[in-house]
Amino acid sequence: MYKGLSLNFNSDEISCFIGNENLKKIKSINLERRKRIKFLENNLDKKSIFIICKPKNMKQYSPFFLTLKIKEKYKKKNKIIKQKIAKFDLKINLYYQECVFLWKNYHQYLKINKEDIKNINNFYKSSFNLLFHEKTTYEELKKTAKILNSISRKYMK
Repeated sequence: MYKGLSLNFNSDEISCFIGNENLKKIKSINLERRKRIKFLENNLDKKSIFIICKPKNMKQYSPFFLTLKIKEKYKKKNKIIKQKIAKFDLKINLYYQECVFLWKNYHQYLKINKEDIKNINNFYKSSFNLLFHEKTTYEELKKTAKILNSISRKYMK
């Protein structure tokens, strides 16, 4: 066994040093990111078409994006709502490719029943990721919430 987190034969000393310094700051970085999630939660309308998807235990979570899901009631408008969101200058990932299910060459290795496939597809079609980091300003988040609230109000009618 190797001693020390930075010992990796594929990394140079400077990369290891930077990695170690970032690990020292990870708690404060995550705290700042969680504050931004809370701020966004507080600034989104309580009666919104969007649901914030987050883990039950936020203390074990290192957020760099926040998944928002369009409520089931509005699922027929998912595509239109996403297109409307795309027109604004928001840091979002509308059609993310992180979902392993979408990687066709992996299907042979996945043991998923038909009901799960339906659920995965529905979630993918009705959700998007809001991207942020610890230096995202509260003004940016306020602007994002304002845009999402206006879209939400428009489609709730």
